[in-house]
Amino acid sequence: MQGPNEQRTIIREHAGVYHGIIIGATYQFEKNFNVHVPESFYNALHQCIQDHPFFSVVVEDMHTDKSYYRSVPEITLRNHVDIVASEADNDESATIKRTLEEHLQGTWSPGIPPWKIIVLPLQETCFIGFCFSHTIGDGPTGLAFHRSFQRGCGRRSDDLRGVIQCPILRFPGPFDTPERLPISWGYLLSPFIAQFLPAILAKSLGMKASVSPVDSSTWLGAKIPSIEEASYVSSRLTLREVQPQILLNALQQARKRDAKFTGLFVHCVGRALSQLVTDRKFTNFVNQTAINMRGSIGIPQDEAGEYVSGTYIRYDRHKSETDFDEEDWKEVRIHTLHLAECASRLEDQAIGLLRYVSSVRKWMMEKFSQSRDGSYEVSNIGAVHGASAETGLPQQTKFVFAQPGHVLSAPLAFNLVSVKGGPLVYTVTWQAGALGIGDHSEEDFVAQVCALIEMDLQNLA
Repeated sequence: MQGPNEQRTIIREHAGVYHGIIIGATYQFEKNFNVHVPESFYNALHQCIQDHPFFSVVVEDMHTDKSYYRSVPEITLRNHVDIVASEADNDESATIKRTLEEHLQGTWSPGIPPWKIIVLPLQETCFIGFCFSHTIGDGPTGLAFHRSFQRGCGRRSDDLRGVIQCPILRFPGPFDTPERLPISWGYLLSPFIAQFLPAILAKSLGMKASVSPVDSSTWLGAKIPSIEEASYVSSRLTLREVQPQILLNALQQARKRDAKFTGLFVHCVGRALSQLVTDRKFTNFVNQTAINMRGSIGIPQDEAGEYVSGTYIRYDRHKSETDFDEEDWKEVRIHTLHLAECASRLEDQAIGLLRYVSSVRKWMMEKFSQSRDGSYEVSNIGAVHGASAETGLPQQTKFVFAQPGHVLSAPLAFNLVSVKGGPLVYTVTWQAGALGIGDHSEEDFVAQVCALIEMDLQNLA
């Protein structure tokens, strides 16, 4: 049986409200490399399966609280390669955006490991999107795939087998165990006790009825739809790019002030929402930030699997229309320290509380038709070395990270990844109707949010 967080992703997918994550990269292959036939990628995929046992599993009993992984004896590689017809479009970003939108909604065939590559030939490069179920890995799992894929492109074999025997490997245990993520009695009981205390007394004792700091004045978008409505709602996506020189300056300005880029980006989103959410009854915005815990538990960054936790940051609405000043940098430093502390601390991680839920399925199903637990999510999977030290391997020039819009959590998700020395590429995803802005165009609203974020980043000094 899998860990509670793995069960959460399995149940969410079985409910039909979350499908594949896509971590994609543009590759510069050699001129004689034929990107239009599946066989060209078999050696690279063989390397990926050899490196990562989770790529050879299926999930059984998804409808229960006792789902489990089963290794398949063999994989037919043709089932995991989807070559997309090229379009006569000079705007490569627009072509990639359309491809992402089309594949975020896909479902997985039973009995086949839930992943595939999307091959999109472009004019000078080729976009390879690794699309995979969240049940077999988190965001950094996609980066681990591309490292193996790049290395696998250097494999030379005359035997391009379309069916490969899967390695017999021992699967790593769940991440969210009591030994790895201990929970103190105070942290465990605080939400329970706070429900029965007057609000002013609970606050004075440092007790909260929820792990999330949302209150009645938090902007949360629209309520979560019912499970019947959710099955008909589609994801929306915006793809944006921050030029290398702007990103480099932002990193330098943050470093000068003992801050990190994720904390800066979280703050910029809060500033943008403060300006664009005009209803003054909303006085704060709550961010959810995904945390890669591999380093804190001694797991290699290249290991695929579920090793993510998360934390909340509250942004209070204030002087958002002014220029970014030292008061803003002070808050960015606080965000940075909070994220660093969360990434290094094993005790009292919010994800560990799932162990104390009697039924993860029941807990998940009760979220439908309720208020959300945050305003926006930020997932930054980091900066990638696109160049390879080995000769003859393709170069990765740009990365893209996308996930479906959330049904059961924050209405907006910002998904960040970059190549060292290159641009920051980020997507914003949401479920249609999740923003709760009535007749206003959600696409226009998100475009304005992004424009304000990028203006802040461009004007940092």
